[in-house]
Amino acid sequence: MVSFFVFSHIAPLCFPNSPLHLGQIGIEVAVRQLERDDLNPKRRPDVCKDLVIWPAPKMTLWTDWNRCNEPIAIMEWKVNHRFNMQQHIETIEDSQDLDWLRQTAKRIGPSRTFLGYAVFVETECAPNRLSYVKVSMGAPDERISFPLSDQSTVSSGVRIPIVPDCGE
Repeated sequence: MVSFFVFSHIAPLCFPNSPLHLGQIGIEVAVRQLERDDLNPKRRPDVCKDLVIWPAPKMTLWTDWNRCNEPIAIMEWKVNHRFNMQQHIETIEDSQDLDWLRQTAKRIGPSRTFLGYAVFVETECAPNRLSYVKVSMGAPDERISFPLSDQSTVSSGVRIPIVPDCGE
């Protein structure tokens, strides 16, 4: 699902002289891990994330074998489908990704641009559901889910139309 999203929705935005270059995008690439703590004493120094956007093309976590670069965006996906029933989560809040993204935004700090997205896709309901939470330093989390009911609004108060069922 991540590669489908990248190649269908992000890659077409990468063209000469655009602000985003295809070489800035990484799928399942390493970023700096959170510090070890009592709950996670075996954390390694880096961890792979689903979708990472770097400040410059061909950038990675490392420069000359040192972990020194930070991404400008990380998107973590959780998908419930019939082939991973034992790993299902109920809501995006049940995932550890959201807390990880909040802590990373705090670590990177307000001096640099960083956006984190925790995305949750539920395919075991009709209609299918997509929810996300956008995390950034110094701003409240922005949440939205599709499809929306008639009473739903996003955090900014803007109405979003209902997404049609996949079968339509």
